[in-house]
Amino acid sequence: MGKEVNKKLSIYSGHDTNVAPMLTFLNITNADCVMKKYRNQTVVGNCAEPVPFASSIQFELHRRDNGVEGGASAYFVKVKYNGDYYLLCDSNSYECDFNDFASRIRAQLVDFDKECGNK
Repeated sequence: MGKEVNKKLSIYSGHDTNVAPMLTFLNITNADCVMKKYRNQTVVGNCAEPVPFASSIQFELHRRDNGVEGGASAYFVKVKYNGDYYLLCDSNSYECDFNDFASRIRAQLVDFDKECGNK
């Protein structure tokens, strides 16, 4: 005890009621794209299927081997849903700079105490 541990893997469990909102939160799917798929219309960008049994979302944190590029942090994030990578951070890339990813997540978080007027 007392030594710092470098985690390689953390696992959390949830239900479809946790996974489905996370997919929308990450812009991996939305109601419009699912409706277009249902109508056999063209879908551009991310459009994951509704959450089947035993679904998973994997968040991968990677370190850039070549150091920092163009002001980016040394780390980037990739997200895999049911075995497939998805585009992140409003770009055409499966990689999102860690600082950008964290900023986007923070911007969507809700302070429920503030919203409900709790002290």
